[in-house]
Amino acid sequence: MFTISLFSQNVSHRADLLKGNIDIPTERKIKWNPHSVFVDTIYQNWANRALNPDDGKVNAPRIMLGKLLLKRDIAEVNALILKTRPCGVTGSVWALNKKGDYDFTMAILCTILYLFGNQPHILYPETTQHLVDVLLIEEGGKFCYKTPNTAGIVDETENHLLMTEGSRYLKN
Repeated sequence: MFTISLFSQNVSHRADLLKGNIDIPTERKIKWNPHSVFVDTIYQNWANRALNPDDGKVNAPRIMLGKLLLKRDIAEVNALILKTRPCGVTGSVWALNKKGDYDFTMAILCTILYLFGNQPHILYPETTQHLVDVLLIEEGGKFCYKTPNTAGIVDETENHLLMTEGSRYLKN
């Protein structure tokens, strides 16, 4: 059994979610356009940039994603992913967690894995395995609500929780 707390005007309401009482959607209810000029310009913007492994926690993965989406430099992107090692840890950056924010990177790597993990002509099987085994560093069931290295007294931000735990869930 799971419990969800809903906070509204400082009043806590609890509702038990019993296993099997939530229908899982099987089809889209909203018609989505597969392409738009705006989205295509964003893909182009990222794909037109040079691949650089030192281009930060967000830029390098977005460049790789843009190139794969437009099917450009596929071999080079795969080679870069295979050479990449985790550049930090998850959680908020602060004085005692200076290498934090890796959850930003993992969120984009999960997108790459989701979109191309079953397309071996775009994301090579060894690259897919490297993403899962090396680059997606969170796994299992050890959910953490606290900011790393704060002796458990500082709550993590919602943004970091969503990126870290979303990536953990998708990897699991």
